[in-house]
Amino acid sequence: KVIDLGNLGTVLRSLEDYERAQTCMEEALQLCEVIQDPVRQGYILHFLGNIYQSLGKDDEAIVSFQRAYKICEQNRLPINQVYGLTSIANIYLHQDRKSAQLKIEKKIGC
Repeated sequence: KVIDLGNLGTVLRSLEDYERAQTCMEEALQLCEVIQDPVRQGYILHFLGNIYQSLGKDDEAIVSFQRAYKICEQNRLPINQVYGLTSIANIYLHQDRKSAQLKIEKKIGC
């Protein structure tokens, strides 16, 4: 069911139906927490961050990316950690928060 919800959320996001995509991904996230699947949980949190960003909810996106980053860090998924940090840096770039962006870029080695 988690995969089905994730796939549906992906399709809805591609159709720019962000509210329904958000609902699907939030439900998938809840299921991941119940079945304790941290790898999928990190993926879904990152995807939710992208949806929040598309909806103009930058603060929620940052929180979602940060949660994804922590899960990926705990589970030793370095590539996914970089995706999370890069996504946060991009939000900071668009918000013209240069110092925060540079701090993240330094952490990932840019």
